[in-house]
Amino acid sequence: MEPEQYEIMAEAEEVHWWYLGLRDVIASCLSQEDLRLPKAPCILDAGCGTGANLRFLLKTFEPSYLAGFDLSELALEHARRKVS
Repeated sequence: MEPEQYEIMAEAEEVHWWYLGLRDVIASCLSQEDLRLPKAPCILDAGCGTGANLRFLLKTFEPSYLAGFDLSELALEHARRKVS
């Protein structure tokens, strides 16, 4: 992906319906009682992109461990800023 696209993605994932909807689906799936997540789960976001979902997971589930990885160092720079 072109470097400037990561800046666009980092901004879009804050307001775009697809990203907002994805976080709603994540919350709905992970909040199901029969899933029985521990109070402070360990969470890995594989392909975390620019980090909005990591920040959401941190606030919503208060994990004991949260990690994300992505192939793009540019995406990870955005993710670090959002989660730190």
